[in-house]
Amino acid sequence: MAEAISQLRKGLDLLANLPDTPTRQQHELELQIAFGQAVIGTQGYSTPVVGEVFARARRLYEQLDRPPRFVGVLYGQWINHLVRGELLQAHGRAQEMLQLGEARNDDVLKMVSLACLGYIWFWLGEFERALDYQEKSLALYDPERRSAYTALTPDDPHTTVQIYFSRTLLCLGYADRAAVKRDESIAEARPHAHTLGFVLAHSCLCEWGLQTEILSRAEEVVALAIERGFPVWLASGTMFRGWSLAALGRQAEGIALLHQGLTVWRAMGAMMDLPMYLMLLAAFDYPQFFTRWQQQIQC
Repeated sequence: MAEAISQLRKGLDLLANLPDTPTRQQHELELQIAFGQAVIGTQGYSTPVVGEVFARARRLYEQLDRPPRFVGVLYGQWINHLVRGELLQAHGRAQEMLQLGEARNDDVLKMVSLACLGYIWFWLGEFERALDYQEKSLALYDPERRSAYTALTPDDPHTTVQIYFSRTLLCLGYADRAAVKRDESIAEARPHAHTLGFVLAHSCLCEWGLQTEILSRAEEVVALAIERGFPVWLASGTMFRGWSLAALGRQAEGIALLHQGLTVWRAMGAMMDLPMYLMLLAAFDYPQFFTRWQQQIQC
């Protein structure tokens, strides 16, 4: 990813010296989308620079009258808004993608946009609606066109839908079905490093209460993130590792890791999952508060 960013910067610098023609704009749009996806890998989905890169790409996309092969710019804006917790803006981008997919009868774009809408409904707590969108997305998937999907997104969309599907099933009480989807998603993600980080981090939430299993997954996420330089998965894996260690009796070490991961998570501008991470911290760092909270729930 770091090498990709270096080369893409050089390309963008060279383009800045060329006349502002449609051909130059098209070349810049292509480089900006690739640059944005690489920055996601090295800085996270929610950092301001990702928003700036895709905002510039969006302006070029509009100037060129929305060329079909560059619709990845809409996904880039969607994921930036989603992870920043800007659900209204994210919903607008997902609807725009779906409308475009329907107008062009493009099943690839429809599959991705339905997944995006499913994620939004998941984060709004509308689990039945989320499941409906996720099922429709998975039904449209064509494995023969895998490269067309991955051209739109930095993560493999079929694999990420599966892990969200697992999380949604778990929230609805279907633990056995959720476990099957979780395992399928992890197996499918293995060849793609950034997607694997995504899936392993989310799978920690599918193991709720099984701290030894969560610790194993979290340590794999951390090792992968350090090796490949993925800060978003390093922060997430560090927090899950801290949670597991604290729950297994190593509270001081676990609390320190939770604070460490939260610092990075917030620095990236990420709001998605933040309340949950704070809850995990509260369980061990503020035990008296947590005890009172549990008593109120039991009453």
